[in-house]
Amino acid sequence: MNLSLKPVDRLSVPYGVENAGLQALKFLCAFLVVVIHTAGCMDHRAFGLTRIAVPVFFMITGFFMVDSRGLIDHKRVWRMMVKLLWITVGAQLFYIGVYAAESLLVKHEIPSDVWSLRAHLYNLIVGDKFGGHLWYLTACLQALLVVWLAVRRGWERLLVWFIPAGLALALFTGCYGVLPGIGKAHSFVCRGVLSTALPCVMIGVVMRRGRLPRVTPALLIMAVVAAALLLFEDNLLKINGGDMIVMTMPLAVTLFAIFAGARVSPVLAAAGRSYATGIYIMHLAVMRLVEHIEGLAEHPALAVVTFAATLLLLAGWRRLRPAMRSLAGAV
Repeated sequence: MNLSLKPVDRLSVPYGVENAGLQALKFLCAFLVVVIHTAGCMDHRAFGLTRIAVPVFFMITGFFMVDSRGLIDHKRVWRMMVKLLWITVGAQLFYIGVYAAESLLVKHEIPSDVWSLRAHLYNLIVGDKFGGHLWYLTACLQALLVVWLAVRRGWERLLVWFIPAGLALALFTGCYGVLPGIGKAHSFVCRGVLSTALPCVMIGVVMRRGRLPRVTPALLIMAVVAAALLLFEDNLLKINGGDMIVMTMPLAVTLFAIFAGARVSPVLAAAGRSYATGIYIMHLAVMRLVEHIEGLAEHPALAVVTFAATLLLLAGWRRLRPAMRSLAGAV
């Protein structure tokens, strides 16, 4: 694959073409994220497989960042950044409301964090103060900003070096923490913009610029082997903490290549395009509601019920919104 970020003659997926396989992969990864957050109910022997979800989301962002020559399109990056900014602000405001409402119901008071400038400054940088999973949106936004600034300054060739440097940072400050007496670093260091978002975004860029392998039995076997090695590392080595282990990215890249070259159901592709981001954002709020159903909070079915309920909520809102706009216009 071409790492120089010079113009290329051919993209792995033609410019302007939406890849149905990757949209379907987004849908799958949205489910894996729900599984991550219902881990207490799941079989931990397979839990490590879920760790590919967020890296894949970042890779897909990078994959569609380039123009017809294989160069990073700063105008597209800017549009992506503005859109994501609105999504991030909306998600943060929603979870601030959820955080305050839960406190009112349980403690009959609004927590001081809601009014704290320090808490909001922290949240601006890390993104996980009021909704723990929203760090992904913040890190992705920061990665897009770094890419946009680098391209505008003519430093885009330096971006590729964040792949090895960032992934090493993720490993050695996370699950393979090597600092004596310190161990795993703060989440902003071991799974933030530099250690996860930017490296994975750039892997997506590199894969778009290269030629993806054909989906062959050998590639499928590689995926199975990568998954087996990841489970071995996650279970038998008993590595604690950290969102990324050594075999996370080999499996993520292999599955990415498989889905990018696969023919998938148009329904799955449409579901990924329309609902994956919404599921990621809304599932924790939905989970806090459905886990009150008797016997469900500790049941393995919590992930499936949460995912299905969130999907139904989003689908209902998608159908209701045009009617609400028409009604508002009539008034």
